Amino acid sequence: MRALRDVGLSVGSYALLNVVIDKAFQLVWFAVGALIFWRRSEDRMTLLVSVFLVAFGTVTVDTTDADTLISSQPAWWLPVQSVDITGAICVVLFFLLFPSGRFVPRWTRWLAFAFIAFLVSRDLFPELYSGSAALAMVSQWVFMGFVVSLVWSQTYSLPEGLL
Repeated sequence: MRALRDVGLSVGSYALLNVVIDKAFQLVWFAVGALIFWRRSEDRMTLLVSVFLVAFGTVTVDTTDADTLISSQPAWWLPVQSVDITGAICVVLFFLLFPSGRFVPRWTRWLAFAFIAFLVSRDLFPELYSGSAALAMVSQWVFMGFVVSLVWSQTYSLPEGLL
């Protein structure tokens, strides 16, 4: 609080600034997703990108608003979790299907299935992973392995001259 006073901000104005910046970022994610949908809604890959941007950008990137909503109104747990899980699934599919719309190499479809199962179980049952320090550490390593695999699949599918 002292640092805020030194800068000339009150706690209320700092909170308002954080909310405005957060909402601006969410609006950008939503607007880009809506624009992509509006311009090319007949393409399946474009629909995936649009849903990815809207769901991932509004809930999954920064869960503070969603967590606050759930803690104040528990009836919102299912809709918020649904959007969060949809965003997580779409980001996995986006990285494994982009740019061709096909799994390249073909075995990555099984990677997608495993990663989606991992993410859904982690989102729906967080106490399972946080109950044991060893399991939480293994969960983090598995997550990092999946992320490296997603990035690798993108470099694998690049045309010959780009690497």
